[in-house]
Amino acid sequence: MGMTIWILAEGEQEDDRDHSIMLMKDKSLDKLAKSIGVTKLSEFYDYSTLEGEFGGEASPKYSSADEIEKSISALIKAIKEGRSEKLEKVEGLMEELEDCVKKALNAKNNNKNVRLAILP
Repeated sequence: MGMTIWILAEGEQEDDRDHSIMLMKDKSLDKLAKSIGVTKLSEFYDYSTLEGEFGGEASPKYSSADEIEKSISALIKAIKEGRSEKLEKVEGLMEELEDCVKKALNAKNNNKNVRLAILP
C-alpha cells in the first residue's frame, strides 16, 4: 500500500496533488530540518484519516499554516544551498515541497490552519 501526504486547509477534503515523494523521504527531510533548526515535517503529520479507516475516531490535527510554510521554505533553501546532497538528487521532491509552500501561504492568507494528512 502506497502512502501519500495531502496538504489540506481547514474545510478542504482533497488535494489536487499527492506528495508521496515527501513521505518517502521524510526521514531525510526530518534530519535536515533538525540540522537547520526548524520543526520537522513529521511533527505536523495528521493520521486521523488512517485512524478512521481502522475503526478509530480522531479529529484532524491542524497546524499553523505559517509554521508549516516556514519549515518547508527553510528545507527548500537548505536543499538549494547543497546542505543535503542526498535530497538534491531526488526527482520531483522540490516540486512537491514548493506546492506545499504555495498551499500553506494560500491558507495563511485566508486565516486558515492546515494539516499534512497521511493517506493510503
